[in-house]
Amino acid sequence: MRIQRFQMNPGTKKKLRAETKSEYSTLNIQKPSERGEEGGLIIERILVLIRNILHVEAGYKDNRPIGDVTVHDQVLWALHQAGMLDVFLYITNTARESEYYMHMLEILTLMLKEQNANELAGSLVRRSEAEKMRDEAELLAARLREKLERQEKEKMSASSRHSRFGGTFVLKSHRAISNNKLIYHGPLSKADQLNFDEAKSKRKTPKNRAPESSSTSLHRSSLSIRLFLKDFCVEFVKGAYNDVMRYSKAYVAVMPQLTIDEPYYLMALRFFMEFNRNFEFDLTVVT
Repeated sequence: MRIQRFQMNPGTKKKLRAETKSEYSTLNIQKPSERGEEGGLIIERILVLIRNILHVEAGYKDNRPIGDVTVHDQVLWALHQAGMLDVFLYITNTARESEYYMHMLEILTLMLKEQNANELAGSLVRRSEAEKMRDEAELLAARLREKLERQEKEKMSASSRHSRFGGTFVLKSHRAISNNKLIYHGPLSKADQLNFDEAKSKRKTPKNRAPESSSTSLHRSSLSIRLFLKDFCVEFVKGAYNDVMRYSKAYVAVMPQLTIDEPYYLMALRFFMEFNRNFEFDLTVVT
């Protein structure tokens, strides 16, 4: 799947963002007194829905090529095409919408959970020579790995063709159930790897009871994904980072029993500080 980045001049982009803000304002982004309780609940439900969608798994087990678009990248691209990133910036830049800052912090953290802040800050419209060389090296390594796996499969299939004709042996160091010497059918090279648990059926754990994996591997998305994420991070760091993080820190300090919000705060703090350090290192956003 290839995604082409749409080029837009700054004037048109600014006008489009203003129109997006005005359109979203007509929906429900109004003053809390004008919006009412029902309108606030609708906005909160929309943000919770987006947060739940961004919890989608990375999908590294489907053997995708390096730099290919994953399911998470497709979700990010859909949000970008729908103009939701401009809505996120509008909410985080508006002081009267501070009640949604914690939802926005979770959404931003989940959006950037697979990204490397250093690589994202250094993303350019054209790939650098170092990035091209790295992609070529990773491609060669992937080809070599596939070749070795194919050779290993061919070797196993060739050696296991006549497995029953390897001979019958007696293992003196083991005893059978009848307390006699154990009879072993197989090659001598695998006699020291004798395992009685191979034929046993393993106990399966239901998916709904399986432990959740807490580690998230980094993934280098396609260039188009990284470019609009970089633009989003730049605008967030320069315009809304201080206010959102100040509110989030106070919220976590006042309500420490809600430990689910503290990891999001720490992950956002680490990511955006690393992004700012590798982009332009603006000291005004260091809080």
